[in-house]
Amino acid sequence: MAIMCVVLLFHLNPQIQEMVDSVSSDSVLQNVQRLQDFVTRHPTHDSCFAAAEWIYNKFDSYGLDSVYHDTFSFMYVVPANIVGIKRGIVYPESCYNVICGHFDSHTGTVHEDSAPGADDNASGVAAVLEAARILKDYQFEYDIRFIAFSAEELYLAGSGMYAWRANQEGDDIQAVFNYDMIGYVDSEPESLEVCGDTFCTPLISRFIACADTYTTLLTSPREGVGVSDESSFSVYGYPAIGLIEDIPNNNPYLHTQADTIGAGFNSISFCTNVIKAAVAALASCSSPVGVSERSDLIAYSEIQIRISPNPFSSKANICIMSGEDIMDNTLRIYDISGRVVRSLMLHNADQGTPMYTDWNGRDDAGRQVPNGVYFLRIMTANRKQVVKKAILMR
Repeated sequence: MAIMCVVLLFHLNPQIQEMVDSVSSDSVLQNVQRLQDFVTRHPTHDSCFAAAEWIYNKFDSYGLDSVYHDTFSFMYVVPANIVGIKRGIVYPESCYNVICGHFDSHTGTVHEDSAPGADDNASGVAAVLEAARILKDYQFEYDIRFIAFSAEELYLAGSGMYAWRANQEGDDIQAVFNYDMIGYVDSEPESLEVCGDTFCTPLISRFIACADTYTTLLTSPREGVGVSDESSFSVYGYPAIGLIEDIPNNNPYLHTQADTIGAGFNSISFCTNVIKAAVAALASCSSPVGVSERSDLIAYSEIQIRISPNPFSSKANICIMSGEDIMDNTLRIYDISGRVVRSLMLHNADQGTPMYTDWNGRDDAGRQVPNGVYFLRIMTANRKQVVKKAILMR
């Protein structure tokens, strides 16, 4: 039985807010457009196989820890599910969370040569891709699986086979977040329907709490209601919820050739806000670790770290102002996983006068560290602290 992570009342985690703020409407729209450009993603059409490979390559380009084709047998020849994995650093492979959406579409026509499926369900796949793009740069206690499901329009075939195998193999799945149609607004203000089996009420509540804490998204809980692929998981007792724009769905372009950007998909702002909530809920359940510029540390106005230039390529000049003594006169530099890569000694200075040092992008052993985001932290003798983000780009 999966272990549910339930915290209905919690404080804002600035690191999760940082992730949420990284969601890009341009990135989301580009992915919806690219999926629409396949013209049809009917699950038996060659273009749907091409779309699956494009998703695979996107996951691979993000540098996830593993990407694979989850193949399965079905009455028709259809693409594999595409699965990307971000390994947890505390509980790798022992239990995981899922964000998912199906990539196939249909229009009900005879040959299915035109099924662009912008809202149904390029919008949901865009949520999965954007979450992968952002969360790849952070570390979490638990594994995260980013899954694009195949053949949802054919009896939930892809998710059904995945969930069956997970149950057979004893997978411990903490939470499943399935996104299916999150890009159409029939009237303002639009609210997101948060749906799930009655035993999934704690996960419904958690998602809504995350949406309320980190976004301006309006939500409506719908207990005992199914959407699509999440039902494949809840039948085995896995906590799973489906996120959709409306129940019943009243998108007039659903399953038509007009399910395109501007018609069936008419609100990038709503879609982006849903994806922000998606990132927050997934990150919250997966338990982020490490240091953030706006972590649980408290930044005091009398302590300042200034970095120039930032981003830097060869050397960052660092100026520190503090109205208090610095604990052990040390500036520590962390990578994004929270590991100390460099400790720099600060020259003694009177309180209120600047202290200067620099960092050449090397660790304590003299080795060049990889390009990326690093966090500079100082702590005063009274245990007041401040963190500042530096970006290394050689």
